[in-house]
Amino acid sequence: GTETTEEYESPYCKTASGCYVKVYVTCNNVTMEHTHPILDNRNTSVATPNSFQVNTSIMRCLTKCISLHGLGLYIYAGEDLPEVD
Repeated sequence: GTETTEEYESPYCKTASGCYVKVYVTCNNVTMEHTHPILDNRNTSVATPNSFQVNTSIMRCLTKCISLHGLGLYIYAGEDLPEVD
């Protein structure tokens, strides 16, 4: 579970296998979720992460969760940025 204080709930979950973050993204009333482990610079699970490691994992998780909606596929296809109508 997450650690809770009177003012703030932890942005990550600590388990026996390591620490994880979870992100939800809603687009056009469709919600996708993704869970990502907190890793160090050697891609090894971190038992007691610092704020930078937590933030990095949240951003990576967010990027992957956004991609579950198919957003940004043109980047991976090697295309230019889409034109705005």
